[in-house]
Amino acid sequence: MRRPTVSVDDRGSFAATGTRLEGADMVTLRHEIRINRPREMVFPLAAEPENTLEWDSAGVQSVQKLTPGPLARGSRYKGRWKRFGTIEYEFAEYDPPHRFVHDARLSFGRMVHILTFEDDDGGTRFGQRLEVRSQA
Repeated sequence: MRRPTVSVDDRGSFAATGTRLEGADMVTLRHEIRINRPREMVFPLAAEPENTLEWDSAGVQSVQKLTPGPLARGSRYKGRWKRFGTIEYEFAEYDPPHRFVHDARLSFGRMVHILTFEDDDGGTRFGQRLEVRSQA
């Protein structure tokens, strides 16, 4: 298994792995940083999809809510990313202030984005794992 690692900056690292699993291609991307703010402050900013336009303006072009009501498990959104195009996704898990998971069906497969938040000496350890699987 190949495990290339590319340093992002002094806040964390980005690692990518690619494997072939039972005839289906899978790519896993991981990223972790420490944020000097408490988890209870970081989680709502990261979880609310509309905020992504502010903290990931280089990647996200638009976000639209597709379901009524407050953000919760089962909430659905549509976003447009510069590298991925338009994606509809659902909050498959929503556990404030610990983690949430996006699940998206793509034309070529499935993408699961897992975001975790852990207390870290007055700050927050923010982790992301993105799994992309092609259709078998």
